Parts: sequence; C-alpha cells; structure tokens
Amino acid sequence: MKRTSPPPPESQASPPVADTPPQQVPTAVGSDRRAVPAASSHQGPRWFHLVDHLLVVLVVVLVFFLASFPARNSDVWLHLASGKRILTGEYFPGGHDPFSYSAADRVWVHHCWLFDIIAYLTYSVHQYGLVLFKAVLITAAFGLLLLLRRPGFALWPWSVCLAVAALAAAPQFVFRSSVVSLLFLSLTLVLLLRGSPLLARPWRWVVAVAAIFWLWAMCDQWFFLGPFALLLTLLGETIQRYWQQKKSSASGTNASSETPALPAEEANDALGPLPPRPALVRALILGVAACTLTPLHVRIWELPVELTGAAVQDPRLEQLFLGPLDRVYYSSPSFGRNLNGLAYAILLLGGGALLAFGVGRLQLAHVALWLGMAALSLQSLSAIPFFALVAVPLMAAQLNQLSNRVQWTGWNEVRSRLLFLGSVLGRWLSLAALLLALACAWPGWLHPAPGHPSARRHVGWTVDPDPALVRAAQRLQQWREEGKLPPEARGFLASPELANYCAWFAPAEKVFINSRYTHHKPELSVLGAVRGALGLHLRGESPGSDELVRQLAPWKVEYLGVHFTVIESRRQPELTALVQQLLWQDEEHFSLWYLDGRTTLGGWRERAGREQPAFHQLKLNVVELAFGEKVPRLPPLAVQPIPPRLGWEADFVRYPRWPSPAIDEALGWAQYSRLLEVQHQQHLLAIQMTLQAADHVLGGSGLLLHVTPTWPASAEQLAVPFLALRAARRAQADDPNDPDCYAVLAEALSLPRLPLSIDERSVARVTALRQCLARMPPPSEYAFGIYHAHPTKIAAQLASLYLGERQAAGYFTGLPVNLPAFHVLRRIGATGAAIIRGGQVAERSPTVTLLPMDLARDALRLAQSYLDQDERAFGEQTPKIAQELAGFLKQVEDDTQRLENLYEREKLRLPAQGQVALAQLVLALRHNLVGEALRLLEDTQWQTSADLKEAAAEIEFARLVLLVAVGRLEDAAALLEAAPNRYEGVVSLREPARWLRYQMAVLTGDYEEAGAILEDFAAMNIGQDPPLPKRGEILGQFPGIPWITRPDGQPFPYGLIEMQGLTAWLRPHLLDRLVQGQLLSALQAPYDHYRQQLILRRVSDAEYFWRRGYLYLVEGDILRARQCLEQARRPGVPQWNVPEYSQTTADEYRRLLKRIRHP
Repeated sequence: MKRTSPPPPESQASPPVADTPPQQVPTAVGSDRRAVPAASSHQGPRWFHLVDHLLVVLVVVLVFFLASFPARNSDVWLHLASGKRILTGEYFPGGHDPFSYSAADRVWVHHCWLFDIIAYLTYSVHQYGLVLFKAVLITAAFGLLLLLRRPGFALWPWSVCLAVAALAAAPQFVFRSSVVSLLFLSLTLVLLLRGSPLLARPWRWVVAVAAIFWLWAMCDQWFFLGPFALLLTLLGETIQRYWQQKKSSASGTNASSETPALPAEEANDALGPLPPRPALVRALILGVAACTLTPLHVRIWELPVELTGAAVQDPRLEQLFLGPLDRVYYSSPSFGRNLNGLAYAILLLGGGALLAFGVGRLQLAHVALWLGMAALSLQSLSAIPFFALVAVPLMAAQLNQLSNRVQWTGWNEVRSRLLFLGSVLGRWLSLAALLLALACAWPGWLHPAPGHPSARRHVGWTVDPDPALVRAAQRLQQWREEGKLPPEARGFLASPELANYCAWFAPAEKVFINSRYTHHKPELSVLGAVRGALGLHLRGESPGSDELVRQLAPWKVEYLGVHFTVIESRRQPELTALVQQLLWQDEEHFSLWYLDGRTTLGGWRERAGREQPAFHQLKLNVVELAFGEKVPRLPPLAVQPIPPRLGWEADFVRYPRWPSPAIDEALGWAQYSRLLEVQHQQHLLAIQMTLQAADHVLGGSGLLLHVTPTWPASAEQLAVPFLALRAARRAQADDPNDPDCYAVLAEALSLPRLPLSIDERSVARVTALRQCLARMPPPSEYAFGIYHAHPTKIAAQLASLYLGERQAAGYFTGLPVNLPAFHVLRRIGATGAAIIRGGQVAERSPTVTLLPMDLARDALRLAQSYLDQDERAFGEQTPKIAQELAGFLKQVEDDTQRLENLYEREKLRLPAQGQVALAQLVLALRHNLVGEALRLLEDTQWQTSADLKEAAAEIEFARLVLLVAVGRLEDAAALLEAAPNRYEGVVSLREPARWLRYQMAVLTGDYEEAGAILEDFAAMNIGQDPPLPKRGEILGQFPGIPWITRPDGQPFPYGLIEMQGLTAWLRPHLLDRLVQGQLLSALQAPYDHYRQQLILRRVSDAEYFWRRGYLYLVEGDILRARQCLEQARRPGVPQWNVPEYSQTTADEYRRLLKRIRHP
C-alpha cells in the first residue's frame, strides 16, 4: 500500500508562487495501493494554528460540561458506603457481601473497591468534589486522545471527532466506576498508538501497560477492555503479517515477519507504528497476570451482566440489557432518538466508511480494534463510551490522511482551491458548532430528554439525594436502632434504588438485592417475579398474594418495601395507586408500617399466626401520627405571585431539583382516606343487608327496611385528612411554584372527613385549582408525565366548581361563598341564580352564591386545549372524554352567550345620566358575568367614569372579595398590600375587611396568622355574658356574631327559647288562672330574651373555640388544639335554665385526642 508524503510545516502563511512538482515515496512492503503524490509545503494562513488550538480548548470545556451534572443516581450511595466500610475495617475486598443476605454465602467480586475508597475520601472533603472528580476523569480521558495526533497533521479534525464522540458517550456519564475505565482505556490507547518513546526499551512499555491493567482491575469491572484491546491489536497485526508473508512468498521476495515500516511510510502515517508483536504478546501476558494479582485473584475475570444478560421479565430491569439495535433505543427520545444517538450513528457508520474506503496504508490492527469495540457497543449501551474513545483516533487519522492526499498546486487549480476553502470553512463551522454546543450543554440540552425536569442534566457539581428515599431508609435504620426491627429480620425491597440508599442511610439494613446486578445475577429472576406479583409491570398473570407468598417464602421475608420513582409516579399514577391499594387491602398478609406516597413499607407474613412480633408492633398508627406529641409544626406560608412564564430560557435560569416528597405523601394519604371511606361504606352496606335479611325472617313487614343504617366514623377516618392537608401545605412551602402542590392541596381539601363547611371547602378548592392552572405550562409547551396533575382534569374541575350542580330545570346552582366577608357581594347585585329563557330564576337560599359563567366557559376551553397533549392520561377513554367535554362546553357556551346578549341589550337601556358605570357593574354581576365584572373593576377608565365617591371603598372591597372568590388570591393579596389600612376608616367595611384577611390567611396556609386574627376579633366577646336587664326593660336585638349569623344579619333560630323557668313557676299558682295569656307572655318576654342571649353566647363561644382548635390541629400544635376543644364545651347557667352547650364536631375530635397521651 502507498502512503502520501508527510505534511509540510504550518508556518507558511501564503500560497507558493510556483507549483511544486509531484514526488513519489517508496512503497511499503506488501502494499498494493498506488503511490499518492506528496503534499506541497503550503499549510494555509497562520491563523489556522490559532483556530485549531481554540477548537481544542472549546472541545475540552465541552467534555467537562457534559460530564458536570448533579449526581442523582442511587448507586452513588452504594459506592460511598463500600468505600467507607473498607476504610473502617468492616469489609475487605474479596470477602463476603456486607450489604445483602441473599448473597451472604458467596464472595463478592468487588471490582471497584479502589474507586470506592477514592470516591468516599473525595466526598468526605466536599460534596462538590465527587462530581468534579468524575468530570475531571472524563475530561482527561477524552483530552488524552489528542496526544495521539502526530505533529504536522491538522488538529481540527481531531477536535470535531472528539466532540462527536463525547456527545455519543454523554448519556453514560453518570457517576459510576465505569467512568474511570474511560481514563484507563484512553491511557491504553496512548501507549498502544503513541508509545514509541518507551519502545526503545520494550520492557518499560510492557511494564507500563501491566501497571495500568493492575490499577484498572481494582477500579472497575470493565477492566477487561484493556487486555481485549491488546488482543484485538495483536490479532490484527498477526493476520496482516501473515497476509504480507503469503504475498511475499507468492512474488518470490524474502520478507521478515517483523519487517519495519519504511521511514517515509512511517512519517506519513497519522497514527504512527504499532508496537512489535513480541512486545504485544509480552504485554498481554504480563497484563493478564497483573489483573489476577489483586485481592480478588482469578475471580476477577467476571464479565459485566450487561454483556452476559439475564432472564428477567420486567421492563425496568430489561433496560439494563438494552442495545442500540433494540427498538426501545431508537424509538425513544430518552435513549437513542436524540442528538446522542445521532452522534453514535456517525461514529459507527462514518468510522466504518472511513476505514473501509479510506486512503493510505490500512492496518488490520486498527480495523480489528474498531470492529471489536463496535461489536461491544452494539451489545450494550454501557459500552458506547468505550467505542467512542477508540473511534476518535481511527477516524481523525483517516481524515488527516484524506486531507493530505490533495496537493497544493496553486490558486489556478480547482482541487487546491477547494482544499483551502474547505479547510477555512471546516474550521469556522467547527468553531461555531462548538460555541453553540457549549451554550446548549449548560442547561443539559445535549443529554437525552429527561423523563422529569428533576432529571435534567444542568451543569452542576452537587450530590442530590432523593428526599423520599432518604426518609424511607432512615426510618428503617431508626427501627433497627430502637430494636423494633430485630437484626435477624429480613426485608424484601422491590426497588433497587431504595436498597442502594439503605447502604448509606441505613447501614444496619441488609437487603435482598441492590444495583450490583453482576453480583446479584442469580437473584434477578426472583426480583422480576416479585415485582410482577406486586403488579409493578403489566406482563404475565395479574398480581396476587399467592404468587408473592410463593416467591418470598424461601427467603423468610418479614417485611416488604415498594418504591416508585418520580417518573413512575407521574406517568403511571393509576398503577401506583393500584399496587398500594392491593397491599393495604391485603390484611391477611400485609401490615402497613410506613407511607409517604412513593414508598410503602409494611410487615409480611405467609398466613395469619405465622407472623413475627414486629408485624403488629410497627403497624402504622395514623391517629398518633396525625395528633401525637411528635407532630411537626407547619411553617407559615405567604401568598406567592404567579411567576412569569418562560420559554427556552427557563432551563438556563432554573436549576433542576427533586419535587417535594410531600406531594406524593399528600396523594398517598388522600388515597388511603378514600380507601377508608370505601371500607366504611362496606360496613353500612353489610348492616343494610342484615336488616333486609332480618326483615325477611320476621315476615317481610318492611319496618326494618325504613331504618337508616349508621356506622360511626373511625378514628383513622378523622385523622388521615389532616395528614393529607399538612403534607400538601408542606409541599407548598417546599416549592410554591410547583403546580402539583396546589393540585394535591385541592385533593386534600376534597376529602369528606375534613371538617369544613361547604362554602369554605368550595372557595378553598377553587383557589387551589386556579393556582395550579396558573402555574402550568401553556398547552403548546405542556408534556405528559412531568406533573401529577393533569391540566385537563384540573380545568374541568375548576369549571365544575364555578358552575355547581345542574338542576333539573336546566340552571346551575353556582359557587357557594357563604362567608362573612362575602356578604358585601349581595349589596352590589351578586347572585347565583341563572338566567333561563330571558327570565331570572328566583334565589330562595339565603346564602351568597356566585355563578361565574364566563369564567367557567374559559376554564372548559382551556381543558379542551390541553386534552390533545394530555390524552395519555385517559388512555382508551380519550375519545369518550373528548366528546363529553365538547358537549358540556357547548352547553355552557350557549348559556353564557345568552347571558352576554341579555347583558349587552340591558346595558343599552341604562339611562344616560347618573352612575351608569356602577349600574353596568351591577348588571354584569346580576347576569352572572363575574369575569366581565372583574374586567370593569380593573379598568382604570371605568373607575374614572364611575365617579364612585363615597362608594369607592366599598366597590374596591367588592373587587377584593370577587378576586378571592374566583381563586385569584395573589391579585387580591397584592391589592390589599398596596393599601393595607384603606378599609379601617370605613365603619361598614371594618369587620368584613378583618374577616377577609382571616379567610385569605386560611386560604394561603398561614394558620398562625389566621389564628391571631381570630383571637383579636373575638377577644372582647368570648366568655362575656350580657348584663342583666333592669326591671321592666325590654331587651333589644342581640348583636350578631360573625361566625354564627345568617347572611341577612339575623340570629339563627336555634329553637331554644321555650318558656321553662317562669312559666314552670307561674302556672301551678292562682296567678296563672287570673292573668290573661297575653299579659303572661309580656311578663315572660324579658326573661326569654335574656335567656336566648345567654344561649347564643355559649353557641358563639363554642364555635370560636372549635374554629380556633381546628386551626391549631392543622398547624400541628396539638396541645393548644386540645385546650381549645375542651373549651368548646361551654357550661350552662342553671338559674336561667340554660343547659351546657357543646359543639358537635369539637366533641368528636376531643374524644379522639383523649385516646392519645400528651405531656
């Protein structure tokens, strides 16, 4: 084969004046390619050299950026725990497994023990050091490849190939021991392809190779790639020498088997000569021996399970064995249908084309090395980075030789001009592409699309543990330390991620299996079977306890743990709920110990009577958890403004973080509460069926069929809603801009056992749903699986709350807002009555209701716009849901359009004089166009034309009330903050304004502030009985108490004013016969009126203490809540025949709290 002449120096800055005649170089032995003319001495302008070195700097920085992202993979903690145990003497490499009981009887072939020690020491210095350590390793591995370029050859093709290789390998840049294999493989390639300085003394080269292999074997299980690369090179060289000898024998020439390359040939080779075969053989033998001279000895020769495979039937575990030829890889953006997969295809196909159709002397050793590594990469995704390293020098060398094939013959020659222009254009395009790549690498856009924003690989150097996994692992450790879970108790954690966290956060815990899949290959089939029996994947038979019992029985498992990742809980919420419900309902085998939404831990037994003591001792006591002495206090919350919606720039300014675990916890408790309600309904159904059977036995009289069955609510039913509400508020405190925290808040507020009135519940749910929607991405940017909440459902629920129930007559009941601060709405015409066929339905209820038809229509339109992106949430039901949503929207649009037409016609009839603007506002409210009313109130031109004068404060306050009622809490807070004391000077608004602040504090979640407002409001009245009337004085009307008054301001008719005291004394006497009944009633009136005031005072006080106790319960101050609930039982006044009064709901919770010991 012929080679081109060596490239001239790059110092010449201008083309030569005369063309250089072509020269011939000697032909290599055994070569059959034609001679290629030598290149001229022209190398282009001097700035080529500067641009090339700038490209090198940029590509090195790019590799560093690609390798610098937070460590969130769970096996980080397994590496750290292993390193710590080695340094503390708890474990020595080559010993038995310290982390699991399933493999405790066999030696753990711990390939990466040295890497684990270094990782632990690095993490001990600073957590940033761990990711920086990984990034430096990867950057050094790719940067060392630049040393393979021989002087005189262009540098920019190496930069381009290096950037493509780094992009292809980037998905595997997570913190694992395999990253150190990249560095050792790169060092091996440098010694193999550029080890000529050491070849003057071959034993130095051999010892250097053996030393690398020895260190490599103690750092990672992929160490065999070093001997494998040597073997491939030796095999290629042997075949090529054999072929050359055979050709020489056929031509009659005499060639030695180790004929050295000719000087011109050697100088023209972009990679240089390979070591002689004897050196390769010695290095291979000594390297293999060095690998064996480690604490693991011959056991070290164990291939990774990613290459050997395993028989598993679980989609999660099957991802471990994915290769580029699998359909999942090239069809999923999370694997290969992205820039990384494209870069790998360029390396595979482009490298193969360059080697097959390249120029210069083709070395079979290079081909064998490329083919061997390419075959490994096609077998497993984990091998792609190693193939990328090998492909860089082989491809770049071919590009160098291809460019040197063209001679410079002057500007008049087309090929020369194309060569020069191609070099200029290639460098500038490479520079622009690298600058763009650096910008895209910072937010993590050059990595595969994450399944959740928390997994986005933004440049960073932190170690971010999953808070949910940390809490679950720490709970297991706590049980071990307290002796509640004995040392011999075995658990089965169906999630390897949780098992990995236990290695660090629960060192006393021994698991069945973790992510050391090569070591746990025999247990993989059991793990897959258990996950299938739990219903964690939808293959094979349906989940059931019988299969679980069969799989777990041989291992004597005493507890079971299930964990769902963030992505699983968002993309498969129905599956998550199904698995948890199957466990909760299986009381024969399972006892719930721990629950946080994504993690469930519980005792396990084969059958009743075969359990260990911990099965019952650790059973979750939700009442103690909700109202015990260790309940954490909720942090005070503040109203958060809606953040501006950002586009692509959001990924630059927002650092990814784990979603709050309290989101999943709130959903878990809400699901558990609904399960308790189902069980309660089953009890009622059983009672009803028993009554029917008894009635049938007694002859079928039907008397028992009219009995309404009752079953008291359990303590768990009362406690769990508080757990859900607190968890939702903690999620709001963790990240107030996460839409999910408001979605789970709405879910918690919908629980029927949460002691809220209908109006309080409705306004609170509207606020939570509207806050969730306001923080959702627009439909064009929304992607399924990012959030728990589905915006289609959220918007439809919001519209349903706005509308209320649809009556048989065709109108909606509206949104009840019967709270003291909202009574001002009635003064300006607000009504919940609908307009039907031009007439207004009379509103019989004294409550204040709103029917924002226009806002409901807008919410339904928004739900319809999200449906296309959210269809995966509904599956096969999507067409049906789309049809129902379209039909409902059509009805609401027709009703709203009719109202708008009436509004426009009546607006034209308004008199031209007077307060037309104010009349227009009242007209909009009376026609249930609340959105239009708010638009008017926010219009400065309308405010100017309204000329409100004295009514300005009241109208402004009405705007505040409307904003709160429709869920725009942040706008109401901003308006109130702008003029905090505006309503103090208006007598009619002073008390409503204070109550509005109280209601806004409750809606916000600032229960401490709400309680302070309540205490300040009631301070002058609590416990103060009215003064005794004077003789003959007729008492006036009892002043209304805000929390017990009707909307019309009159006291509630409690029916407790029957004549008892005076009448009981008078009637037995003669006076009863002599005094007429009217006169007797007149005599008794002062007595009855005063007694009514005493009764109302006790009702008012009891309601206050219950409301204050409820706020303390939600806040987590159980002791003060208990005190308030005790005070909600108000003593009677015997001399006035006033009985003791006790608030019913307060009694229920007071009895519940008495069951719990408090200090």
